[in-house]
Amino acid sequence: MTEAEELRAQLKNVTAERNQLHAQLTDLRLKAIEDRQDDHENRIRAVETISTRSNVLYALATGGGLISIITLIRTLTV
Repeated sequence: MTEAEELRAQLKNVTAERNQLHAQLTDLRLKAIEDRQDDHENRIRAVETISTRSNVLYALATGGGLISIITLIRTLTV
């Protein structure tokens, strides 16, 4: 095998290794983005739940009446 052929083989191996590492890095980045998206959605849901419960309690405190009690029961059972 000539020196040029050896260099081509090494280059081919290095390129294949680089492509594999690049694919792994891309997968890790995608996983991190997906995890961040899931966390963001969970935080939004938690804020919505807190807001809904606070609004219901406020309505009850200011005399919202029977409708607010029904809403409170529905909110607490969900």
